[in-house]
Amino acid sequence: MNWSRAKTILIALLLVVNVFLLVTYIVRENGVRRDELEVRRQVCDILKAQGITVPQESVPLDSVTITPAVIRKSADDAKIAQSLFGEVSRSENGESVAYSGEGGNIMFSKNSFSLVYESEREIGSPEDARSLAKRIVSKLAFSADSRSFEVTEEDGGYKLTVPRVFSGVRVFNCAAEFKISSGGSVIAYGKHIGAGKLSLVKGNVINTSALMLSFADAMRERGKTPVTVHAIELGYMAELTAPGVVSLEPMLEISTDSGVFYINMQTGKTEAD
Repeated sequence: MNWSRAKTILIALLLVVNVFLLVTYIVRENGVRRDELEVRRQVCDILKAQGITVPQESVPLDSVTITPAVIRKSADDAKIAQSLFGEVSRSENGESVAYSGEGGNIMFSKNSFSLVYESEREIGSPEDARSLAKRIVSKLAFSADSRSFEVTEEDGGYKLTVPRVFSGVRVFNCAAEFKISSGGSVIAYGKHIGAGKLSLVKGNVINTSALMLSFADAMRERGKTPVTVHAIELGYMAELTAPGVVSLEPMLEISTDSGVFYINMQTGKTEAD
């Protein structure tokens, strides 16, 4: 038996099988996507008939989703303070813990923080403000995309809104607010999770198309129609459920001309910002 020839035939057969499986997968995925696009179009038509204008491309497809999760905090607040100020003194006031050092102080209270910090840096542009905020955020042990920092000029300095991100997904209620003077003085506050291990939790989420229909019901009940939707984003809402444990609930953030609304992707309940 010519083993070399048999080996060549076997490799060719395996290659044909792999190509067949790949083509089958692509055809199936394209079919699923076409079905989802059609469902999305139909949902947007239904919403429009009810006085809710939604750009089709802004609605996530049903296959695009996120999973409920929890964060088990690992950051040491004392180490965060030391990274900002060096040697620090510690004081307690009820449930709040404050650390003071050269150049400012930081206070942690449950899952929030407030910071006063003297950077001794001249801030002459929005980019300077972003750079300083990014430096402080890294020491606060939470991830954020500095490109998404919203910067506005205010009282001879800058105001920044810094969104919190976990695994590339925004945590809607964990943005930090920064006020930075031209002389480099910083006042910051917001919800604080810190670093931690992200673990997925068992739980089902409702299809986006069904959530949008639920949103339409909520808008009618509130007397908000007609309404125009500007943007829709997938993300989380964070809630401290136990010491050192933060629950992340999947949400849809819907920005409209009547305000911002959130739909819980597990319950379908709509809440106003």
